[in-house]
Amino acid sequence: MARTFNRLAKKQHLEELVSDNQEMMTHPSFSIKQQQHMITTIIELSEKNPYVFKGFFIEHRETKEKYDFESKDLGSDRFSFTFDLIQFANEIVPDGGSHHFEFYFSAEYFIEGEWLIKDEAISLDLFDHFDAIGLSQIEVADQQFFPYFSLRTTGFTFSMNIQIRSNRYIEEITVDQIKVKKKYIDVKGKALSAAIPINRMDTIMVSRNTGLRQVIHSNHVLDFVEKGTHLHHYDYHIRVEIDELAELLLLNDFNDDDFDLYFDIYLNGFFQPTTVKVANPSLLASQLVHRDSFVHYGQLTYTFSPLFTEEYAGLSIRVTRFNKHVYQYFKELLPIVWLLRLFHLRRKIWVIGEKPGEAHNTGYYFFKYMREQHPEKEVYYVIDPDSNEYQHVAQYGEEHLLPYKSKKHIFYLLMSQSIFTTYAPEEIYPSHTRLLKPFIRGHKIYLQSGVLGTQNVSHVLDRFSSQFEADLFLVNSKRERTIVLKDLHYLDNQIAITGLSRFDDLFDASTDLPIKRQVLIFPSDHETGLHYQNEMIDAIAEEFLAVVAKDSFKKFFERNDLTIMVCLPQSMAHWTAAFQEAGCTVTLQSDIQTIPLMKESLMMITDYAPEALDFSFLTKPVLFYQFEHDYQVAQQETNMTYGLELPGEIADNQEGLLHFLNRLAVTDFQMSSGNRHKADHLIEYRDTHARERIYEAANKFHRKFFRFGKLKQHPFMIEWSVIWEKFKKKMER
Repeated sequence: MARTFNRLAKKQHLEELVSDNQEMMTHPSFSIKQQQHMITTIIELSEKNPYVFKGFFIEHRETKEKYDFESKDLGSDRFSFTFDLIQFANEIVPDGGSHHFEFYFSAEYFIEGEWLIKDEAISLDLFDHFDAIGLSQIEVADQQFFPYFSLRTTGFTFSMNIQIRSNRYIEEITVDQIKVKKKYIDVKGKALSAAIPINRMDTIMVSRNTGLRQVIHSNHVLDFVEKGTHLHHYDYHIRVEIDELAELLLLNDFNDDDFDLYFDIYLNGFFQPTTVKVANPSLLASQLVHRDSFVHYGQLTYTFSPLFTEEYAGLSIRVTRFNKHVYQYFKELLPIVWLLRLFHLRRKIWVIGEKPGEAHNTGYYFFKYMREQHPEKEVYYVIDPDSNEYQHVAQYGEEHLLPYKSKKHIFYLLMSQSIFTTYAPEEIYPSHTRLLKPFIRGHKIYLQSGVLGTQNVSHVLDRFSSQFEADLFLVNSKRERTIVLKDLHYLDNQIAITGLSRFDDLFDASTDLPIKRQVLIFPSDHETGLHYQNEMIDAIAEEFLAVVAKDSFKKFFERNDLTIMVCLPQSMAHWTAAFQEAGCTVTLQSDIQTIPLMKESLMMITDYAPEALDFSFLTKPVLFYQFEHDYQVAQQETNMTYGLELPGEIADNQEGLLHFLNRLAVTDFQMSSGNRHKADHLIEYRDTHARERIYEAANKFHRKFFRFGKLKQHPFMIEWSVIWEKFKKKMER
């Protein structure tokens, strides 16, 4: 018995040794060749370790059955097998259905004086080089077969009647250079595909407001293939012709709009393209967005400015439509701004805003406070006169409004002492050209739209990001201050703990409402766009709908006398009718004041909405339903240590969500002491003086530092940085 134990222990030791030395056990190459239905697999094994090749087999993932194939010894450590995929599938699963077939080989290795048999997936991790010859999806009658590499094992697999999302092979898209000229905008960058080469890349430009699509000129060139990782590195080049885009705008009578850029990438062997955003600016790339282009037509002027979106860091072309005389005023004013400011600084003008069409968040609340408590101050709010929210701020004095893109807007922005914004300051600028930034000298004071933590914002809000600028960053707690100081790299004198301006209403006991037995479902908002972005939004909405429509949840809500209020973001507005049919009361987040809604609700269910933290500050329970789906994005990483700091339980499936609901029902939906402590850790003040603290912090603030980060954005410095980075990459290669 002792010998048996020793043999088993040694075998286990040898298996661990093989696993621990995977790099030592890698092999030179493998290839998959396809001729119609015939699949030939060739592998080349390493000479470094003695081995005995045993054969090939295919494993049916669903049943774990293994099917051996006759192999050929091709000499020089090369082995192959050939089979008819359609014939094989008809024999194994004659009734069709959905299946996976994974490719393996067996070999016996000589390790530490012992021979050990090991079954190994024919995978990208195990082989240094991979070739695909004629590999493509197969369609026969009503059956479809898709070749792909498993995310679990990186092993080669054929799926049967299961659509494989080809975006798994797009490893990375980056933007490395943007140049804006009078007649065109040039975009250059890198595209990396894993294992499967790219045959074609089409660039699609899509209007965010109308959905209008335009194919624009682009090309790509293979740079090199990385050994071991199987990454194909491509250089791409996109050119946006300004005159063609301007003609499109005029023909369709466009107003302001953002045109998002996408790639339709055709991978070798896939019938349908993979759609991905042109995204991910490198540190240098985003700093190259330093000017805009413009076109005059009659009494109109269109400006074209590249920018990167917040959620996906996707590249967009922002189109701004001016009256020609306003644009001329704007251009003529810039050269004399420095002189004019000397005569207007004593006025201490404050400009406040959110986005041109918005007046319902922290910007609105701070403007309201200033007009009510400090009417003597020259305070102005930027708003689009056509916005549905214009009257929210008009009641505090129309003479204190700055109609977006008007002469008054431009003048007061340039003369301002301080600029308070809920989002990036550029959101309320008349143009996104970087040439405008040096002329806007007011202190940039960031009011924030929500408490940091539920989403990763470092790529957007970092101190040295050229997509964002803040001289004073207002936070809610010592914990949030640490995030801004350490993760976002702001200086100590650039951070003030004040609380959000809307918290005065949140904690105002005089506006408290009777708490209804109402569950508030509050999905987070997402950027809309093409294909996978809208599919992701629909997948999230569909999952929340499945929860409220499922019998087990319906019985729970009925048993606990609960009603459901669904507050949808604008990106899910088209799901309103579906939730209403499921018996829910539905509203849009943009159509309602959320603070009264939170005050009257018993509990909240969300995925990542920042408003969940506001809700937790009311010492009410929050459940985070963060289910897995095929469209997970890296932006959902957070600055928090999940489970340790988030003030609510996290469920990743319906069973877990129902379990947490039942636990809450036992306490009559009271927030646990542990989650209450976590919420307390995220807020410094539960009072009605946040706006007063913001006012005092802004009055005391003075810039006491030289902007070394902004020096890097000088075009001369940028060009030299690009040259230096390219030189270093060539040397490393």
